[in-house]
Amino acid sequence: MHKSLIGFILLLVLCTGVGTLAAQEEPQTGSPEENACNPGGVLYREENQDGCPTEWHWKAGWFLAEYLSGDLPREDFPDEFSSALPSIPEPPALIEGQPTPEPVITICHIGSSYDTIRLCINSDHIGAAYQVSDGVKMADMLLVETLPCPTEFDGVSFNPGMVMTNTVELSVVALYHFTPEELISLKLTPAMHICEYPWMPS
Repeated sequence: MHKSLIGFILLLVLCTGVGTLAAQEEPQTGSPEENACNPGGVLYREENQDGCPTEWHWKAGWFLAEYLSGDLPREDFPDEFSSALPSIPEPPALIEGQPTPEPVITICHIGSSYDTIRLCINSDHIGAAYQVSDGVKMADMLLVETLPCPTEFDGVSFNPGMVMTNTVELSVVALYHFTPEELISLKLTPAMHICEYPWMPS
């Protein structure tokens, strides 16, 4: 008798929980989660008396609401209403007329006179200097065509007096022995300027 009572109570609790969960998952009547033609839905238009102009739109709205909520996979969306689906944007590299982005190249060298420093430069003209011994960053760098150097780097503002400058020829080539072929790979010219920003850890 005692075990039967406990079993009945557990069953009652389970049924109550399932009912509550089902109620929570059921979209509210008149909401965009119920139908995309309802106010706030992507198909709703205020000038239409019922939110959508035709019965086709209303039917599409049911499926679209399920799709937008994640309950209906795109591949299961009825073909009859597929034109209501939002388009899938193409990856940027595949858009007609837009060039495929080039991969960023990074080249590093240890200095001759500064053999405790490793200089790394990217083909997007951003670089950094690191201590050879422990890999700690010492400075951030921008490579620019003309001076003055920008007074902001990576969201941090700098006093112009704190920014050191040099040329690619006198620093990257003479001190760190980057080759002419490497300069071409990095899209650098010997006359470009290096803006060196003291690294400020967050």
